[in-house]
Amino acid sequence: MKKLKTFSDFTREMAGTDTEEDVKAVYLNYFGVKLSSKHKQDARTESVLFEFKEDKNMAKDLKDAGSFSKASLAAILAQSLYYVHRTKWGQVLDTIPKYIVLADRNEAAIVLASDWTDLYTPVSYDWRRAPSSPDPKLIKDVRSHLKFKSIKVYDLSLAQEFGLFEESLKAFLVDKDSSTEQKYVTLDNFESVFEHWCTTVGEGVESKQRGKVFLKDLQKQTIFDSEQGILAVGKDRFQVSRDVYKWFWKAYKRPPSAKDMEGILARADRLENMDKRRFTGEFFTPLPFAKLGLEYIEKVLGPDWHKEYYVWDMACGSGNLEYHLPDYSKVFMSELDGRTVEQLNENNVFPGATVFQYDYLNDDVELMMAGADLLNDKHGWKLPRSLREALADKTKKWVVLFNPPYAEVGSGIATGTDKNEVSVTKIQACMHEGDVGKASRELFVQFLFRISKELPTAMMGMYATLKYVNAQAFEKFREKMFQPTYKGGFIFPSSAFQGTKGQWPVSFLIWDWSNKIPVESQKIVMDVYNYEED
Repeated sequence: MKKLKTFSDFTREMAGTDTEEDVKAVYLNYFGVKLSSKHKQDARTESVLFEFKEDKNMAKDLKDAGSFSKASLAAILAQSLYYVHRTKWGQVLDTIPKYIVLADRNEAAIVLASDWTDLYTPVSYDWRRAPSSPDPKLIKDVRSHLKFKSIKVYDLSLAQEFGLFEESLKAFLVDKDSSTEQKYVTLDNFESVFEHWCTTVGEGVESKQRGKVFLKDLQKQTIFDSEQGILAVGKDRFQVSRDVYKWFWKAYKRPPSAKDMEGILARADRLENMDKRRFTGEFFTPLPFAKLGLEYIEKVLGPDWHKEYYVWDMACGSGNLEYHLPDYSKVFMSELDGRTVEQLNENNVFPGATVFQYDYLNDDVELMMAGADLLNDKHGWKLPRSLREALADKTKKWVVLFNPPYAEVGSGIATGTDKNEVSVTKIQACMHEGDVGKASRELFVQFLFRISKELPTAMMGMYATLKYVNAQAFEKFREKMFQPTYKGGFIFPSSAFQGTKGQWPVSFLIWDWSNKIPVESQKIVMDVYNYEED
């Protein structure tokens, strides 16, 4: 498309648009905006956030009080506020935009982002929804907002209206005074803020000292010489770009709240071990959904559940599921891959946790099934003594938290390391006695079988596809073995996992093993989260 220069050029090209992407292309061409769709935003400049639609009749939403639909101006603005909210809370490293442009084929509106601070700042809305399907309560509050009726919707089919919109937008695009509103640093986002600090302010700081200097800087316990660009931390001096330093702390609010700062300091080791702890295995549970799982457990067991319950993850991998736990003193993490365990322990990734190499489907199976004395070391248990002591104490309460492997056992003993070659396990041999049919070939079912014997009263939070709950092939499995009480959960798309192909729902469901009820007689209601646009 040639560069569009006149109103006639704009209207001619816009008349030929068929999709939202076509509409976006015309706008960006005419106004000379470089395409930047990072974080799934339609387009973004230093000062302006754009949200494009095909044709939504936005003016009708202002004129007709009875008009309300998902395609309304209020819904489009609500969608934009999702992106601003993520920026405000540090989930996105951009600065907060000063202006928001809402535009379709025939109309456009420009709003000042700061007019909507009271809506995009609170955490009370459901911000986990896909932005294109915003929280209905947020849409309602946008519509009833004092600033809503004053939004000017330009009719771009009229030359005069187009001229007014063009004049305003061109001025805003060159407005370098981006929003002075500062982003929060919280317990949830301090690591991403630290990464941002390292690539900007911290470039002049020795890597080994960055964690310490950042925490001091965050608490305003540093001295910055703006004339010489020197950042002083005690006796140490670091050369820092004056403009970068001012820009960074203009974008972020410091210090954090007292509660958040206390939590950040308690987790200071995470900054030192960040590069070491973030193993990105193909199908490791994404951190946002790992954190969400803990929030659902909190709904069931209460905010201080981690003080009362012991946690065991039998297939911990890199430990993403435990990452957001506030304390690791009652946490046990076992993993088949000894190299991963060595990395976690050598780097003290989960201080206080017991992390050990263990084959849950083969190790200690005969002892466990025979009910051998857990405290008798002569049996040759592979389970660590501390875990056996906790298991032997029947007053202890347990949460099993895991994302088990989902391979199916082959017909023979595997000798290779290929994913498709999975050896017959000792647990599978035990399961034939329970006659659960072909389900015994599934590794995750074997995990569940041992858990039902070893921790028969535990709460369990498991990430899995839904076949174990509703597939016909698992009817005998549910009838004979799997009958815990459902306590709540959610589903999300498999595309959230790196390296996956296709699209299917993945669930995190919480089960109470202490109360047996046939699954078919239970009402399994799950919340739905769609992160395809995140």
